[in-house]
Amino acid sequence: MINVQLQQFRAAIADALNVNKAKVKEAGITQQPVYTHAREFNVELSTPQSALFLGLVMQLDELVSYFDSLWWATVIKGMERSNETYKWQQMMFKLAGRIQGIEQRARRSASKQGKDALVDAEAPASTSQDESQHANDDVALAMAEGQAETSSEAVPA
Repeated sequence: MINVQLQQFRAAIADALNVNKAKVKEAGITQQPVYTHAREFNVELSTPQSALFLGLVMQLDELVSYFDSLWWATVIKGMERSNETYKWQQMMFKLAGRIQGIEQRARRSASKQGKDALVDAEAPASTSQDESQHANDDVALAMAEGQAETSSEAVPA
């Protein structure tokens, strides 16, 4: 179920990347914006799904850079850039929420069946509920900061 959700999002973002890459090429834009105060994050990946999700976050970052390139070249207006960036960020947040919900329901179901030990052996919970929410808040903050940086600190290369 989680893999299906990830693959659907992967296909959608790949399509958006192709469309916007073509727009950038058609407009004759040869350089991507350079971002000041860029931040790097180190993450621990414990599953293939978490690696795929991280890849999707990186693709979202690439997509936003295409929006910025098109905006700097005045191919799109600032409102379109903001709306598209917001739309894709919200889609990513919703995907993360659905994945977290699926995991929580699966763990509750296993607990009701007395299979806690089996689940923990196969897929140990990497964080507690509070830590998980804190981690989600960190991702949201990073994405929001990225949005702030692209809107105010992206400079043409």
